Formats: sequence, C-alpha cells, structure tokens
Amino acid sequence: MRQDPPADIFFDHPLLMANKESAAVMEKKEEFLNIDRIGESSSNFSVIGQLLNSYILIENEKGLYIIDQHAAHERICYNHILKMDKASYVSERLILPLALDISSEQTEAIENYNNILQELGFEIDIIGHNSIVVRAVPSFVAGNELAVIQNIIEMLKEGETVSLKEEILISMACEKAVTAGTKLSYQEMYKMVRELLLEENYKNCPHGRPTMVNINHSDLQRMFKR
Repeated sequence: MRQDPPADIFFDHPLLMANKESAAVMEKKEEFLNIDRIGESSSNFSVIGQLLNSYILIENEKGLYIIDQHAAHERICYNHILKMDKASYVSERLILPLALDISSEQTEAIENYNNILQELGFEIDIIGHNSIVVRAVPSFVAGNELAVIQNIIEMLKEGETVSLKEEILISMACEKAVTAGTKLSYQEMYKMVRELLLEENYKNCPHGRPTMVNINHSDLQRMFKR
C-alpha cells in the first residue's frame, strides 16, 4: 500500500518555493488572505479548519468556501511545472531501475513517443517486445515514479497521444499533490490556500474539476429557513 509522506514535505518542495508575490502576501496577518490580484472584490479570508482530512474550510463576507485540498494542490503543482523551462526537467536516476512487463502495443507506443518522455526527464529502455526498464525520472516525481509510469502506459493503451505531453504533466502533478485523507496543520492549510489564490485558473484543477465551492449567506439562510 502506498505510504504518503508527511504533508509538510510537499510545501518545502522546490516547486512550491514562494516567489516575490507570494512572499509579500505572507507578510500580512497570518490568518487572512487578500485576493485583489485575481480581479475579485477585495476580500479577506480566514481559515476555519479542515473537514474529513480532505477539505479546507475558509470564510469571508461572501460566506463559506470549501476547498478540495487534492484538487487545489494539483493545480499549484501543475502550474509550477508549466513555469519550469526544459532545463529544469532534471532526471534523477533510480537506485533500483524499475522493470515492467507491458503489451507489445504499449512497448511500441513508448518507443514512438520516447522523445517526449526524454524531454520531460524520463529514461526508459526497451529490453524486449513486452518489457521496459525505467532508469531515471524527473526529479520532482521521484518517489511516485511507479504511479506516473503506470498512468503514462494507460494513456498510451487508450490512444491518448494527441496531447500526451500535457497529460503526462497533469499526471505528474496529480501524483505529487497532497491526497484526500491527509491531515494538514493550520500553517499548511494557509500556505496551500495562499498559493492557490495566486495561481492562474485557480478555480479548477488541471482535469477541470472545481477546486472550491461556495455556500453564500443567502444559501445558509435558505437552508435554515430564515
């Protein structure tokens, strides 16, 4: 069974290092978030807590916001990967190469698209009609290489090659993101929400799912028949 590392590891990762803009936000009072940059009315958010170790609850004058922590962190990771130049896709050699048995069709597909995989930092050798060996992976997915490779193989199996590079990047972000069920400290929740609100397309994860939903005051009053 996959063991997820402590949540704080994700926030110390180079992909999530604060830039000048986010550093400026950190100088504000810890419990508040200002989101003028994203074009909405000036609103201060306060973090309420975590629900079911999967959702971050925040509030402002518009009501309650429920944030999916996995979808939110996936958007953050994906955007940071996109901002990296090709030279930043540093390969990390695996201490123990990963050998996998796959179909001959999948082997052929990996051979055909190996240039894209190499560009992203993967080093995959084909050692037979039905076998590959993964020798290196992008440094920012080390530790999740099996899941990422299996996702890539599944994409090739289903013929998803039109936007293969984009789908691989999404897969890498998904596997790197904090999972549902991971308990977060207040500081970790604050960092995640702050990072999310500074990102482009912050309202949806790379797959298109919403990162947050809002229950406004009118909704609450209607629910309680006020």
